[in-house]
Amino acid sequence: MRKIFSIFALVAMVCVFMACSGEQATGIAAMVEEGTVVARVGDLDIMAGDVAFMKQEASFMLQWDFDREIDDWEHAVLEDATRLAALLVVLENYAVQNNIALTAEDHAGIEETVQMTIDDLGEDFEETLAEHNIFGRRHLARYFEVFELMGRTIQTIVETPALFAEFEHLMEPEFVPDQDEEVIGVKHILIMREDFETEEEAMEFAMGIYARAVAGEDFDSLIITYGNDPGMMRNYPDRYPDGYFFTMGAFNNPPFEDASAALAIGEIGEPLDASHGLHIIKRISPDENLTPDDIMRPGGLPPTYEERQIAAIYTAFEAKIEAANIVFLPALYEMVEREEGWEQLQVVQ
Repeated sequence: MRKIFSIFALVAMVCVFMACSGEQATGIAAMVEEGTVVARVGDLDIMAGDVAFMKQEASFMLQWDFDREIDDWEHAVLEDATRLAALLVVLENYAVQNNIALTAEDHAGIEETVQMTIDDLGEDFEETLAEHNIFGRRHLARYFEVFELMGRTIQTIVETPALFAEFEHLMEPEFVPDQDEEVIGVKHILIMREDFETEEEAMEFAMGIYARAVAGEDFDSLIITYGNDPGMMRNYPDRYPDGYFFTMGAFNNPPFEDASAALAIGEIGEPLDASHGLHIIKRISPDENLTPDDIMRPGGLPPTYEERQIAAIYTAFEAKIEAANIVFLPALYEMVEREEGWEQLQVVQ
């Protein structure tokens, strides 16, 4: 079974919808009512409305599945959307069985969000919603409710040992670093070339900042004032409050990594012209309290404990769906809309 995307991707879909509500999206023909049963997973019904939620995401994912042979693009999108919708249904059923529910306050907040969305879209809101596979106010409310409940269910499992015990055996083992690996610590000031008319001007400016740094000016202050790396002490304070700590290969940027490794602890290197711009690098000593989660390695940061918990939960639910076997009903294929150009999309695959 193709990997089902995470709750964070689902939440992102809501954000994309809210941000792009004025743009044309892949639509489906409203030839079946949203409450029509179009598939089953085990003894659970999958409704047309929930498949509609997933159709745009399924279409996007399918475009990147280059190894898959597709005979009918629209049928393939609908079937993949149904597989994604099966996760909604299975999680919703789990929530019911374990008394996990949205509160009156949650429903009030969702109703407020629905009204704000409709107000923002204006008098043509129904047409705009339909472009995003959402058919009317009630369907929009279901859209927000189902994703809110998914997040609540996953979080409840994570925070409740008695519930998580069912999933714990599927957790990936904690990452254990090589005791001999060299961990390099750096802070850097990133100067963007495009902020200047010429590369020479950019380098001259960077050399001026470098001169101030080696003269003893506070490096952190220079980062905040002149740096353009969003990850350096700004966007990720929980991960990088004191700089980057990494092993060779973590950034896929050999010039940056080699220059960092060549510096002595406390040394500041001259501006380096490398990927993303000009880098003024200061080598720092790794903190003795660093954990494996703080160190970037090839492939990215190792997953946190909670991320491994969530992955285990999804693995379990995917296995449930696989074992139950999704049955596609004829009504599913009544949702097909032969939009102009879909044959060309099929050829691209």
